[in-house]
Amino acid sequence: MHCTTDSTSTASSRSRSLRVGGLQAESRDHLPSFLFRPHLSRFAHMNSRMPSQLWRSISASAASWAVARRSRAAPPSANSSFFKVNCWKWCLLAGLLLLPVSHAWGAITPEQRAQLQDLRDRTQAAGKLFAAGDLEQSAERVQAIQTQLLKLLETKDKALWRSAKPLYDNVARAHALLELEGFEMQALPSWQEVTSEAPMPGTGAPPNTPSSGLVSFQSTIAPWIQKQCGNCHVKNSRGKFSMASYSALMRGTPAGVVLFAGSASGNRIVEVIESGDMPRGGGKVAPEDLKLLIQWIAQGAKFDGQDPEQNLAELTQLTATPPPAEMTLPGPMLQNPTGKETVSFASDVAPILLENCQGCHINGRQASGNLRMNNFNQILRGGDSGPLIVGRNAPESLLIKKLKGEAGQRMPAGGRPALSSTQIDLISKWISEGSTYDGKDPGAPLADVVSGAWVANADHAELFQQRQQRALERWRKVLPNDEPATASNDAIYVLGNVPTDRLDELLQQLTAAASEVQKLLRLPSDKPLIHGGAVVYVLRSRYDYSEFGRMTENRELPKDWLGHWQTSIIDTYGVVADDQESDSNAAESLAVQILAGAYIGSLSDVPAWFAEGTARALVFNNFRRKNPRVQAWQQALPSALQRVPNAKSLLNGKLDEESAGLVGMSFANYLMSPSTRRRFDKLLEQLQAGTSFDEALTMTFGPPQLLLKAWLGK
Repeated sequence: MHCTTDSTSTASSRSRSLRVGGLQAESRDHLPSFLFRPHLSRFAHMNSRMPSQLWRSISASAASWAVARRSRAAPPSANSSFFKVNCWKWCLLAGLLLLPVSHAWGAITPEQRAQLQDLRDRTQAAGKLFAAGDLEQSAERVQAIQTQLLKLLETKDKALWRSAKPLYDNVARAHALLELEGFEMQALPSWQEVTSEAPMPGTGAPPNTPSSGLVSFQSTIAPWIQKQCGNCHVKNSRGKFSMASYSALMRGTPAGVVLFAGSASGNRIVEVIESGDMPRGGGKVAPEDLKLLIQWIAQGAKFDGQDPEQNLAELTQLTATPPPAEMTLPGPMLQNPTGKETVSFASDVAPILLENCQGCHINGRQASGNLRMNNFNQILRGGDSGPLIVGRNAPESLLIKKLKGEAGQRMPAGGRPALSSTQIDLISKWISEGSTYDGKDPGAPLADVVSGAWVANADHAELFQQRQQRALERWRKVLPNDEPATASNDAIYVLGNVPTDRLDELLQQLTAAASEVQKLLRLPSDKPLIHGGAVVYVLRSRYDYSEFGRMTENRELPKDWLGHWQTSIIDTYGVVADDQESDSNAAESLAVQILAGAYIGSLSDVPAWFAEGTARALVFNNFRRKNPRVQAWQQALPSALQRVPNAKSLLNGKLDEESAGLVGMSFANYLMSPSTRRRFDKLLEQLQAGTSFDEALTMTFGPPQLLLKAWLGK
């Protein structure tokens, strides 16, 4: 992540300048505040005064850098963009590697003490090489130091661990900075992994642990969740939190996850049960059930059933009473389209099922015959009477027999009209062609499948009109007594409770910001930034902005947010709390952040942390000068990185939104660095073409988990 220094000089008793070999190095007052935040424990003691020893070290390193640069070309000025973008990283790494390491050597052996001292000396030398601009040599030495340090720590000597921890921290930070410069460093295990004497939580039981020691989700956890939480969170989604299946439980709420594997500490679901806040209505979770939940979480919160999308009511029934033999008959396997089909499930069949089966077999409280059709997986599985589809044989398939009234009661029941012969023939044709699935996720709700198919076939104008209609409906839900003013062009629709002239002004700002995003991301300028356009809600007060979050997104928006974006299958929108007192730089940067995040978030299954991270990276690199929001990001980034236990936690959405956005910003900055920018552009091209995020990232940079693990160093 890049950071800039403030070129404004102020008179201060602590302010000083060092002119070394024609290069002016500013004092600590002009170095980025990120460098001196208390989050970095190695710098915490320097907030009041930086040791002169460190200043001399950094000064000498700056002199070496200047000499090295002069041998190739004239050194850049302190005001040049090269210096502004890179000097903080050199100073940070030099400071990290040159800081004295505390000698908490206690009971370690003289040989161990000598080895640590040798590694410390070599670390300082690597820091000087980095500051002098010799990045390759610095990277080689840091890699060698890392290898020897890890080998030394294999002894499992706790006294040695305590003594080596400060050195490990310095090497870890150096490792991260070198990766930001584009070097491919060998993965550095986290400190917990280095010092662990047993498998980390979530990685499974130790090899000698019998399988009977593992808590089963299907037979132990699911039954009491169904019993204690069924009415509110299995049959319904109170508070927009569904526990209807294992997958739903792990997804959490729109505001974030409530359960993550590894430790009960910090798990929201454990906290609300322990506090007695949940379940409500007088019921309590038995202490032994809570203990088993905590144990299951510590063992990795694993699913041991067949289908993680299966409703808990069905799952617990299968556990309590073994199903009849006919229920276990295998249904048809999921088949992908060949391209020769004439009937589409997503465009042709799913809309018929959604319209006629809704409320009973789709999103019904108690599905007749245990036949649930909420998603394609459930349609294939069938119900108590067996699979709905028999190979390519439509006449013998139970689904067709039921629709025709040839197998008991005709469907749909409940007084609904029968399907037309044209509709039944269409479904029969789909079965005879192999009952293929042309949606993205067979576990997705049918409503999402239908919407996705419509969006894929809609042109820009059709989708833009639909988004405008939905925007007005959403507005009336939040502020029913406040008729909005509107303004629009062919790509942006703005509505809000501010004066019309202000709305027109904001539309101009957003239009300019869309062009800026296209320029920064190297996108074609001859078509709208976002297919189907973007809606932007403008709210005149912070109170209205907060209410929008509560009423439409069922969450509390962070107090320091001035705006955000959201995407779904149909919707792409931004929300702004209007601040007319902000300067043009702040207003433009917020507009760029919202539109860039909405654009990337609207591409093929791009996770929110990456979309928001890329948007913030654009703001950071182009609008950071005197921008309070960017300064706040700089200060918060170190602690956000420390809160990431591993790559999986980021990929699986286990971080809060703000931390995920900050970490994503740093990662996107790394991907967009000059040495890798072409690959980043290729990544965007793949996403625009509909390639999944994981596949696109693998094609351009490498497998996501391995890439993030190497970048994070843990």
